[in-house]
Amino acid sequence: MKAPLFRPLGDHLLIRHPAAAEQVRGGVLIPESAREQPQEATVVALGPGRRNKQGVIAGFVVAVGDTVFVAAYGGAEVVLQGQKYRVVREDDLLGVLA
Repeated sequence: MKAPLFRPLGDHLLIRHPAAAEQVRGGVLIPESAREQPQEATVVALGPGRRNKQGVIAGFVVAVGDTVFVAAYGGAEVVLQGQKYRVVREDDLLGVLA
């Protein structure tokens, strides 16, 4: 899939969660709005990085294509070219899957 034309600013990242399977509990279909957001995601795009007190831009620890774990309620959901993504800050990342 081609990456969307979106460039995050500052220490923000654009991530994409894997496609979620339908969730059924006790025979009842759970609507998409009530489903839990998976914490695993793939980094799609990076901003330039955070500027420190001296004005120097510090780079990211992750790279495009890395699989990361994200805080459950971090970031904002956006729709680009018909696909759902989330924009999160680097501080919302919990770790990188090796």
